Amino acid sequence: MANYPLILIPTENDISIEIEKPKSPSLKKSFFGLFSMESDKQRHKNDMEAHSKLYAKYQYQTMLRATDEFDNFSTQKEFINKSKTIPNLEKYRNFDNIRKGLTEDYFLKELKSIFTENIYTGIVIEQFFKRKTYIPDFVFIDQTKNIFIDIEIDEPYFLGSDGSPIHYGGADKVRNQYFLSHGWIVLRFTEEQIVRYPFRCQKEIAKVIFQLSDDYSYLWIFSNIKDLKPIKQWSWGEAEKMCKNEYRNTYLDLLAAGRIEEDDEFINPGKIKRKVSWEQS
Repeated sequence: MANYPLILIPTENDISIEIEKPKSPSLKKSFFGLFSMESDKQRHKNDMEAHSKLYAKYQYQTMLRATDEFDNFSTQKEFINKSKTIPNLEKYRNFDNIRKGLTEDYFLKELKSIFTENIYTGIVIEQFFKRKTYIPDFVFIDQTKNIFIDIEIDEPYFLGSDGSPIHYGGADKVRNQYFLSHGWIVLRFTEEQIVRYPFRCQKEIAKVIFQLSDDYSYLWIFSNIKDLKPIKQWSWGEAEKMCKNEYRNTYLDLLAAGRIEEDDEFINPGKIKRKVSWEQS
């Protein structure tokens, strides 16, 4: 059984990508190199700050090369670079008035605060020949970079009298494959991960964007946020047990009370350090 977050990427042949280590800037002096003016020192300070960001990016790229996902991301990145546009899905329509649950409303506000106009909801995707309709919880679309991400929140069972298991191992295979076959990335979190660790979940999204585009601006925001711990995907039987024990209530009560659990303690969501001054050189 796979682990959440589920990061599904279209795959082809492995592609090698070189990573260049940034050089540390040297102090430039005025007056034929004889003196160092205050303006030179300030310029050097700015250069060092820019270098520290680039070096952090380089370190993260180096770490990624040691992971199993690197080759898949490299393949997709190459595909994006070669394509003028990702092939569109057969048809999609936007309905902003589609009803959302408590968790979706909460996470949408967090996504909008970071990824702003690149986050969409209410996208209805239709397959005419199969008469199938898909409605992603959220989508990240950056047409300038040809990045399309389907972001899903997976619950183990329906609330209420039904209580039927959902999103168990293999349940979303056909749906996932439809998006993958059209060049989309599929990123699935558990509902519990979203409620307890929303910043860590957003960091996972930022990682995907960085790995596909080298855009470090989002990931830089979450540089002080821990990585999201994996959660094993449940089976049908495990979801039935979770329903019997009303497991969803153990974390949904936190959301209803307006509290989230980050870094093993309750914090104010408004206190996250949001760095927006990222300059690429």
